[in-house]
Amino acid sequence: MFFLTTIKQISEIAGFSTSTVSIVLRGAAKERSIPPDTCRKIREAAAKLNYQPNIEARSLRDQSNTGAITIAFYWAQDFRASMMIRFMAGLNNRLAELGETVKLIVVPYNPGELENDTRLNKQSYYHAAIICNADNKDMAFLNSNKLSIPLVLYNRRSPLYDHVYIENEKLGRLAAGVFVKHGKKHPAILNAPIAFMGMKLRCDGFIAAWEKLGISVSNQFTNNNNCQSGYDGMKKLLKAKTRPDCLFCASDMVAIGALRCLHQNNVKVPEDMEIISVGNGYIQLDEYAWPSIATVLIPMEEMAGKCISLLLERIKNPYAPLRAVKNKIKFIPRESCGK
Repeated sequence: MFFLTTIKQISEIAGFSTSTVSIVLRGAAKERSIPPDTCRKIREAAAKLNYQPNIEARSLRDQSNTGAITIAFYWAQDFRASMMIRFMAGLNNRLAELGETVKLIVVPYNPGELENDTRLNKQSYYHAAIICNADNKDMAFLNSNKLSIPLVLYNRRSPLYDHVYIENEKLGRLAAGVFVKHGKKHPAILNAPIAFMGMKLRCDGFIAAWEKLGISVSNQFTNNNNCQSGYDGMKKLLKAKTRPDCLFCASDMVAIGALRCLHQNNVKVPEDMEIISVGNGYIQLDEYAWPSIATVLIPMEEMAGKCISLLLERIKNPYAPLRAVKNKIKFIPRESCGK
């Protein structure tokens, strides 16, 4: 799997046997109970020598793979399943631009269970992986274990891995800023269960922007991230002592449910209530809803392209400095917000 002469050079610098060096570099240190400090010294020695494993020589289990790099991307089996369409499009578009031959494998997983997936710490399954939708438990696992295959994290921050992200708190502030410009005074939130810290930061940013103006966001409802929950949450908001004049939704699906409820109750959008959603779903749903839904767009396709680019660069240069790529978010005005 590795060139013996290179392993020998690393062992001489690090002060450990060639067998120990080989075990660490192929990602089997934990199984063989090799101390973390030993692993660190070996990796530091490998970095000094600019050691690079021979990717094409790895013995992948899929013997039909004819030289193409195999990349897995992990996607959560929850309400975000429908969002994968946009991410896949971004991956394929970027690969086409680069002219790279890559075998993509979709790996569905349950949030909070990444630590149980042994494939992430062995080089016999994939050459590399993109981790999407990791929750707090998954991030704790990733940030305390430097895994053996190259990883890039989508919309998460990490001190150990390359990552592509947005400023989630800014997303909430941006939505609030649009409402403020339109003269709104009674904001509300239809949220969803916090699947990762970024969701909380979006609401925090929205609330903080209003608090600076001396306005509290007293109407906040959290339910599931789907149309039915948006509908049910909107029914509760319509019964509030002070009816909201603007609404921030955790997702497009929540916003669609809220729109139906408003229509049935003869509440005009945007005249009586403006709506802005987090733009994390299939864009045509927002464009063809009635009225069309204004969003703060998460540039998912662009972020997916940057994920695959970072990963290919990491495969070619395993010991390059860590890279973090921030992506711009923007407000997309549509009919639900006075377009």
